[in-house]
Amino acid sequence: MLFLVFGIEDRTHKIHGTSFYPLLEKIGNQELENWLVTQLNPRIDVNIYETNFDGLHLSVFKIQATRNMPVSFKGEYFIRVGSYKKRLDDHPEREREIWRIENTPVFENCKAIDNASEEDVLQLLDYPSFFDLLKLPLPDNRRGIIERLIQEKVIIKTSNNYQIKNIGAILFAKD
Repeated sequence: MLFLVFGIEDRTHKIHGTSFYPLLEKIGNQELENWLVTQLNPRIDVNIYETNFDGLHLSVFKIQATRNMPVSFKGEYFIRVGSYKKRLDDHPEREREIWRIENTPVFENCKAIDNASEEDVLQLLDYPSFFDLLKLPLPDNRRGIIERLIQEKVIIKTSNNYQIKNIGAILFAKD
């Protein structure tokens, strides 16, 4: 998630306020928020919020991040270089780095243990702590415990066994 805040100075983070009221802005007959989303590919979520703080107006854009591809605006890809917006085509080394990062799997979703039986899962993970953390009642049978761990993506059901994901191992491993 990215937040773009109007009304706060970049370098000092001092609150100055802004005269920009994006919820009132229109491009043609479209509200700014809707127009922005239609110009992006992929069509990520952009939400605009306005608030007052100590009598100063602030505008906040909440922008959804992507993992598998850069976002283009009106068909053009841009990158931030320092405080400047530059065309991504003009910086091929940065573009290569973006694609390298984009193709890197998310560590938490990778498998820590493969081919674990139901018994292995219950012996290796501190599942009572999992249920305590989520403030859920502990199921009274193994199937209920396993199903909830699958639902919360701590483990993955394979053809005949389970994978314990890194996130499950990091948070709930007994050892």
